[in-house]
Amino acid sequence: MASTVIANAYRIRLADFHAGVTDRLAPFGFMAFGDGGHNPDLSPKSANPDAPGLVNELVRFPLASITRPSMYTTECEGRIEPGELVGAWISEAALLDTDGNPVAYKTFSPKKRDADELYQVFIEPLF
Repeated sequence: MASTVIANAYRIRLADFHAGVTDRLAPFGFMAFGDGGHNPDLSPKSANPDAPGLVNELVRFPLASITRPSMYTTECEGRIEPGELVGAWISEAALLDTDGNPVAYKTFSPKKRDADELYQVFIEPLF
């Protein structure tokens, strides 16, 4: 089963922003993908809210879309286009802000990238 957590570093940035410690909170901007989100038996590891980044980041791309499916949810879509990372086993993703800081992590069973498929990951931070 996929596991998603909000990064504790993001929670700290939120608290700092609302306490006036900083006057800027960077918007969501990127999705990073990696192959370190699973155990040897191919089951997903638990996502770690204290991680400084992915276990093994392979690539990051600007978000494909950001939508508001409900009043308290922002859905962020990351994509790996056909022909990119062919043969890689993707098992982790991170939502990053425009400064490259972690917002949320998601782990899942590894999926092998085929040359002709579009690969999408959705991360929905709840507010």
